[in-house]
Amino acid sequence: MPPNKRALLIASPYGDLEGPENDVEMMSEVLQKRGFQVSQCCGSAATRDGIRSAWHTLISQISPDDTVVIYYSGHGGEALSAKSADKQDSGQPRRLQFIVPIDYKEIPGEFHGISEEELSQWLLDTTEKTQNVTIIMDCCHSGRMVRDSRYVKNARRRNLPTTIYQDLAHHIQSLQDKGLVRERTQPGDNPHAVRIAAAAPWESAYEYESDSGLQLGALTEALVRVIQETDDDYISWRTVMLRVQELVNMSFPQQHPRVEGPHTRFLFSLDGQDSTSILIKQEGDNVATIKAGRISGVREKNTYAVMPPGSEFVNPQTQIATAIVTDASGFDAVATLTWRNGLSQLPDGGALAFLVEEALYKWPVSLSEDNAALQKQVEQSRLVRCSYDGERDSLLEIRQQQGKLTVTNKSGVEIFSQRFYGKEPTPSTYKAAVDIADRVARAQHFLVQTCDSPDEHLQHDLEIKLGLVDDSREGRIINPTGEDSITENSNIFMSLKNHDDLNSVFVSVFEVEVNGQINAVTENPDGIDLPPGWCHTIGSTKAKLEGLKVKWPLNISKRQAVVDTLIVVISNRPVNLQFLISSQIAAQRAITKQSSLESRLLRLTQDVGRLIVTEKSISKTRYDIVQLPFLLKPLSS
Repeated sequence: MPPNKRALLIASPYGDLEGPENDVEMMSEVLQKRGFQVSQCCGSAATRDGIRSAWHTLISQISPDDTVVIYYSGHGGEALSAKSADKQDSGQPRRLQFIVPIDYKEIPGEFHGISEEELSQWLLDTTEKTQNVTIIMDCCHSGRMVRDSRYVKNARRRNLPTTIYQDLAHHIQSLQDKGLVRERTQPGDNPHAVRIAAAAPWESAYEYESDSGLQLGALTEALVRVIQETDDDYISWRTVMLRVQELVNMSFPQQHPRVEGPHTRFLFSLDGQDSTSILIKQEGDNVATIKAGRISGVREKNTYAVMPPGSEFVNPQTQIATAIVTDASGFDAVATLTWRNGLSQLPDGGALAFLVEEALYKWPVSLSEDNAALQKQVEQSRLVRCSYDGERDSLLEIRQQQGKLTVTNKSGVEIFSQRFYGKEPTPSTYKAAVDIADRVARAQHFLVQTCDSPDEHLQHDLEIKLGLVDDSREGRIINPTGEDSITENSNIFMSLKNHDDLNSVFVSVFEVEVNGQINAVTENPDGIDLPPGWCHTIGSTKAKLEGLKVKWPLNISKRQAVVDTLIVVISNRPVNLQFLISSQIAAQRAITKQSSLESRLLRLTQDVGRLIVTEKSISKTRYDIVQLPFLLKPLSS
């Protein structure tokens, strides 16, 4: 039999979610255009038994050469162990995750979701039939999939009831005792499945009202959009997800989509190539075309080492040329060539370009009208650029009307306003607006930072609790989904507890205001040292719990609530990140002598637009970054 392309699309609109079934329709359309036979398990059919039956039916139908896609849209949930840091570890994982079928119920002593262990077993059964499998999960892993009022109208939040850890743990143990699932495994452990997740395990995924007026998952809309834009089947999942991350982070900087497993595969294929190299072909004496563009992370001023076909890494002795990108479109880019080793021509079939210096991504800014002077100021920035024709998403809008020049973010918050006299603002007024845009873009870069290297990602068990101080005691706990609110001048505390029994962690906390200002919350330049089992409360003194006052951001109107975000940086060794709030400190430091984390963040504060990605001397500091957004309300409200 000839191989088939099969897709199982699951939508569970539990809790009156509106997006999942719209997600499935959108995903179904793009997959059918690529030749997939699509079966759906949606709405009232997406019960626990219905999902299990649909998946097992798929497994019974597939053959070794088939291509399989499994897609889920709906709620994701987690249960956390109540184990304290000073108690003996029982051997059970502290975090248990699951998806939520339409018939999910909370009954003491029972569990009615579908655990990650079950999903792992079903995925393993699938890859034992065919290894060409892609699984896409558009759900939050922490049970907090919400509509976010910062970005959409008619926002509603859908939290799951608190799941009792022991009920889920007993359910998993029962499945293992019956031989229905193997010992603790993760879908990401399966080496044969490409796994696309909407967010990190501790993050929320979002659905929102799209331009078409439909509720859609942020991951699904971005993923479908990139696949539709891609007219080349020979593009890797890693490359696709780089663009997806940019699109999602434009509106939801605290959600970090990711791809795990064999991500160098081409879309829906077992074939692939090392995605660190790109095909480059000569077009003139010193001009070449790189066969990848903005969708693949190729940006103006990126620098590539051009190597002979078949090369797997950069070798200075055999390097043909250095290529610097001068112009990048969606799917290709133009670069100038500087020849190396006495060579002056690329092979007829092209060569391989390896990224050696990565330019900072420039966040798009829309202008209310054509203005050559303002456009020139924007294009001279290293952090922002004018939005391209047809580009739907912009970080900010610079508007000139009725004698005022303003800068407004996506939520409609006015970041900058300056009145001018005469027909046009002065060059200094334009510069002031672009400087503010640069500051917000710099903060946006910090907000979307995540550790995307498995070699550097820190596995930790740090519990973070954020709350209000009430009469020198711990008061209301803040749910850091971006919708829970704090009133200005309130005092807050942050409790940190290292549940790891063996390893210390170092914790630094920063505040990112809506105006782009970055403030240090922790005073120790190298972070708070938390040995195994230790706790620390930020905002507490030896005498009492005073808390830290949350102030209203400077020069921001109090007409509406704004988003404030706490960034928690967790590392396995001391890391001094104070340069984020002091450019004078940054100017004294050298990028290549720092850890990868420091070097990535340092270039935001210095006049350095590129990161040397092939630097071998960078120490392997392991780290993780957690975002805790909340709404800051003015006292007047």
